Amino acid sequence: MTKLYIQDVTLRDGMHALRHQYDLGHVRAIAEALDEAGVDAIEVAHGDGLTGSTVNYGFGRHTDAAWIAEAAKVCKRARLTTLLIPGIGTTEDLKHARDIGVQSVRVATRSTEADVSAQHIAAARDMGMDVSGFLMMSHMTAPEVLARDAVKMESYGAHCVYVTDSGGGMVTKDVATRFAAYDAVLKPATQRGAHMHELSLSVANSNSQPWNRSIGSSVASEALGIIRQPKPRRGVLRDESA
Repeated sequence: MTKLYIQDVTLRDGMHALRHQYDLGHVRAIAEALDEAGVDAIEVAHGDGLTGSTVNYGFGRHTDAAWIAEAAKVCKRARLTTLLIPGIGTTEDLKHARDIGVQSVRVATRSTEADVSAQHIAAARDMGMDVSGFLMMSHMTAPEVLARDAVKMESYGAHCVYVTDSGGGMVTKDVATRFAAYDAVLKPATQRGAHMHELSLSVANSNSQPWNRSIGSSVASEALGIIRQPKPRRGVLRDESA
């Protein structure tokens, strides 16, 4: 039987809708509610990942360390996670995040640039962290090409590799073909995850995963995400098979 792994990204992807202005009270209250609700993981960082608070991406109200430390105070069962984009965040930033409570990281690259994640995925594994490869803009890449980059992330040590519909450009058939391409080349032990955007279609796309042997899904609260349009909760479905 497949057990879905639900990772909530309200406190990371949801940062975009609020221009990265969550105060510490919001972070604490949201993390506590999510933990009590029973989600498997809670992702916390600037919307553009660790060290995203810059003139290029928008200054955050607080540092990543402050947000993470506040969430760590109330996470009793959920795994505390974060996002790192090579070229924005560094392995040193990840070490600091780990030291204040982060147990898992999604290392994100453009869907055809997985090779830039090798150092960061390997470093995260060396730190004893749960590591996912996060292939952004997957909707712009042909399934077979996307799968080749998924294999690269797997080879670097990723426990899970995502199909990430950053622009909300896929329908359920598009998601299915990308997971079929993953299944053709990834090892059975490598988990699959999905991060979907846009309106109710994001729910349909996320729900298509178990039919295609995928195993994880990311969710964010109502109307929160990088594309500021109303959307329902969307969820990472990571398969923790039993």
